[in-house]
Amino acid sequence: MRASSSTTSLALVTAALAAAEADADVAAAQVGVLDARLQETADAQAELADKRAEVVDLLAELKKKRSEVTDAIRDLTSTRADLRQKRAEAAAARTTLTARRAEVSEQLAALPPESPAREPLEQALAEIDQKLAEVNAGLGKLDAGLRQLDSGLKQARSGLSQIKDGIHKATDGLSDLDEAAAEVRDARAELTRLRRLTR
Repeated sequence: MRASSSTTSLALVTAALAAAEADADVAAAQVGVLDARLQETADAQAELADKRAEVVDLLAELKKKRSEVTDAIRDLTSTRADLRQKRAEAAAARTTLTARRAEVSEQLAALPPESPAREPLEQALAEIDQKLAEVNAGLGKLDAGLRQLDSGLKQARSGLSQIKDGIHKATDGLSDLDEAAAEVRDARAELTRLRRLTR
């Protein structure tokens, strides 16, 4: 009975030794897997850090452009207000000149053709016509300038809207990268803990 008990004990020890060796082999294999996973997380952290730096640079560039476009819109709006004021003044001058021309034309019509008073009125009418032509030309330029400013403002506002969208998307991207970096950090911490257990 003792021999049988010894044989059983020896078999148990041999089995336990074989199991321990198998566990050691599995643990050794796990070390390699854990080391590979740790390297993968290190690479992922570096890649995420690079992408984050790119997005931060992009955000800074977009914010600078937003500031520049906002300044341009402010300048264009101010210039537009100045041109509108000048146009209002020119339109008022045209109204005054048109009324004065009507008066002079009426006075001329009331005079006989041989009257000596006609000459100064005809000269005044010619001067009024010259000034009206200048005012009308100025109004044409002001209108063209206002159309260009309106077009420029429309483009600038559209550009500003696109820049704001870009900032929003970049900010969201930055948040996503930060979340991914936190997940990789947590995974790396867990792998490091497991790696320590295999020593």
